[in-house]
Amino acid sequence: MPRTRRFVVPLWAAAVAVAVCGCGGAAGSSASHGSGSTASTTHMSTSTTPASARQSVEALLSDVPVGGTVSATELKARLLRAVDEAGSWRTEFDDVWRVDVTAVLEQGGGPAVRVHGLDKDEPDSEVRLVGEMLYELDLRHGGGPMWIAGRRQDPDQLQRVTDQEVGDLVEIGSPTVLVEAIGEGKATVVRRAASVVTVSVALDDSGFTRIIGAGPSAMGLVRSTWVVDRGLPVRVRSETGGELPPDFRFSHWGSAGPVEAPSATRVESRRAHLLAGSSHYPG
Repeated sequence: MPRTRRFVVPLWAAAVAVAVCGCGGAAGSSASHGSGSTASTTHMSTSTTPASARQSVEALLSDVPVGGTVSATELKARLLRAVDEAGSWRTEFDDVWRVDVTAVLEQGGGPAVRVHGLDKDEPDSEVRLVGEMLYELDLRHGGGPMWIAGRRQDPDQLQRVTDQEVGDLVEIGSPTVLVEAIGEGKATVVRRAASVVTVSVALDDSGFTRIIGAGPSAMGLVRSTWVVDRGLPVRVRSETGGELPPDFRFSHWGSAGPVEAPSATRVESRRAHLLAGSSHYPG
């Protein structure tokens, strides 16, 4: 699926395209094959209100046989609440680039995000959002790796980090972006195994392109497969096929943080970095 990629967060550097892959301990593998009725039925939950948003998702899918359906709109609403309730997660995905994203919705009064590249061409690329500060790792520095820091609300234009930049970074790897892209109609249960339910549902392809920092997709609605374990998605992938169909894994729900600021001894301001220019770099 061809895409134009752009990693638009740091304005002081050339645009960097990124995507995410697993680093150890990821929960979120394909569900094992299960058996069940293939009769197509539509399930309307009559359960009492569960104690948590995760239980609400489980209740919706609990007694739906393989081949049965639920409202995609209701599934979307319940998943949004469950993701929001979880508060933090790790995203891992394989694509042209490989990246690991850790996101924490509330850390010190605001979102915190770490985007760590694992691609063979940029194995150590990293950007961190911590409070009001945005840090980008600069490996070209003559004295060794340095972090370039930009303050979100600095009055100096050379320092300012816009809300759009922060928003774009928070979207990288966010399961919320994919949940919001779920289309109307029915979601079909295609597999069950213990606590794991696999569901097929229509999804706007722009959800996949937004989550990797690329531009909007012209493909419109595509089929997607969601592996839901204990009320939270652990894998979401496109059913469109092709050379590199999107395939995301989510793990460390509620325990992905914290995202820490780099050591102050290796940080310089964006202003200092821009004013110093090429003198920082060897050759």
